[in-house]
Amino acid sequence: MDQGFIDKFRYALNTDVARRLLIKYFVSKGFDNFDRLLYPPFIQDLPQTIPEFADKLEVVPYCHNIDPMADSAILGWNLFVMGTQRQFLGETHHVGLNQLAMQLQQGSVIAENQLATRQTTPKKIVHFITTVLAKHRGGYINLAPKVISMQSQSQQSYRPRAGASSMSNSFFTRSGYGV
Repeated sequence: MDQGFIDKFRYALNTDVARRLLIKYFVSKGFDNFDRLLYPPFIQDLPQTIPEFADKLEVVPYCHNIDPMADSAILGWNLFVMGTQRQFLGETHHVGLNQLAMQLQQGSVIAENQLATRQTTPKKIVHFITTVLAKHRGGYINLAPKVISMQSQSQQSYRPRAGASSMSNSFFTRSGYGV
């Protein structure tokens, strides 16, 4: 068979696997209807939850508007795929700038019962991600299981463990074995 055909087939199957991983992710988040609007901070954990996407996806908030007098802010949310392709996820309205600043510093915004506008749907997100991954050479996801060679396993089995070497000497003196 032609190598070009094999590569196209491999990428098509890979895109389908990526689509299935995303569908599984949204179903686990409680979405039974993919046309329902999505609260943007809800998918901050997408790159961490699906490790195959860790270096391909990023969910990034940015400040759209801050009103210190009202102690409120509007955050915009973007989904970046492959570093350059961007999809706007929506805007969220937050009250309490100090609490919002602490959450941003910790790396995840947790805001329940907050107002969101201009949102998108999981269906559009899945379509966007799979389209971008299919068009880029770097979008290929290596799904091959990681194989550990027998040599590296044998080296690991004879390596002293941290727990045994850091064990207190008091056990040996109390047990009568001495040190």
